[in-house]
Parts: sequence; C-alpha cells; structure tokens
Amino acid sequence: MTSKKSKFQPPAAAKAAPRRSMTEAFVEPEEPVTMFTLRMNSELHRQLKVQAANEGRSMKEILEELLRGYLDKKGA
Repeated sequence: MTSKKSKFQPPAAAKAAPRRSMTEAFVEPEEPVTMFTLRMNSELHRQLKVQAANEGRSMKEILEELLRGYLDKKGA
C-alpha cells in the first residue's frame, strides 16, 4: 500500500489555528453535532484550506458561516 502525500503547502505567513486542550476537545458541545461526508473538487478544497489558514480559522467555521448565510437568505 502506498501512502499519498498531500500537495498542500500553507503560505509562509499563515498562522496555525490555536489548538484546543484535551479537556476542551472532549467537552460536549452546547449544540448537538452531526458528522457527514462531503465530496468536493480537490482544487476547491485546497483553496478553502489555504483561506482558512490565512484567516486562522477552521474550514468547518467557514463552511458553517456560509451555510447559515445561504439558509437565512433562502428563509429555511
């Protein structure tokens, strides 16, 4: 089995997102959380990852913000 190496290289000026402590990582969230699998274009994923690193945010935070805006606009 061969291992696939990531081609992603964060920009030199990118700051890593702050890491959570073990206690924070395993604390129950205030809201219920559901996990799902999302398949997306590799280039789009790379761009999202770079942008998240540039902003010091997670991809999850950006996607949730975008989804909330979309659903608010649609009146869902």
